[in-house]
Amino acid sequence: MTEEKRKLTWGAHWLLPEEHSAAWGARAIADKQYKYDKWTGSHIASLLPDRQSGAGNNENLKALLAWLKDRILPISLIYDGSSRVVTEVNDGEYHARWTPNGSFGYIYIVAWVD
Repeated sequence: MTEEKRKLTWGAHWLLPEEHSAAWGARAIADKQYKYDKWTGSHIASLLPDRQSGAGNNENLKALLAWLKDRILPISLIYDGSSRVVTEVNDGEYHARWTPNGSFGYIYIVAWVD
């Protein structure tokens, strides 16, 4: 869905595959100073409401957001600001990728459902 890919204004939209029924993206703030998860040893990202976007089939997008809330966002996003490494999670028809993309402060996230 090339049209849907263009509609994502936030997140790692360049990591989004062409074929998907719904997608979501965000640019999160990696808060290294205040939010540290002692259990995982990583810093937690903060999501801002005006730095997120979604596109695609409405029902699939709702299901994708529920999956993100339950399975991905509770996971602390491991952060090294200079890194360009892409982390990927595949869970059946749901997928997510994120990277700091060498930004030294942001984490770019994209998720989609087949």
